[in-house]
Amino acid sequence: MARTPTNVDLVVMSDLSACLELWASIRSLQGVGRTITSKLLARKRPRLIPVQDAVVMKGLGDPTEFWEPLRRRLQEGLHSQLVDVAAPVREVPAGTSTIRVLDVLLWMEHH
Repeated sequence: MARTPTNVDLVVMSDLSACLELWASIRSLQGVGRTITSKLLARKRPRLIPVQDAVVMKGLGDPTEFWEPLRRRLQEGLHSQLVDVAAPVREVPAGTSTIRVLDVLLWMEHH
């Protein structure tokens, strides 16, 4: 887990291999599925690891690949859009990551 940084946003992460290794390690535990794995890792790496529960995945069109396409979309302008959405909302705590804002928006739309 130490190789996976705590202070980096997904949008600027250049190499996802450590994240994917960590994901595989947690996911290999008996009874730990996609949602539990993502929520555990998102709790420890809130700027880097997105939640992958049924609502989020449905909202994104149930993709077969997740992190790399999401990172590309963030780099192509989604990151800025999420910052703009969150900025005027007083209820969004300072320091909330853009992938958490995306998570909330997807839940509001698809739950």
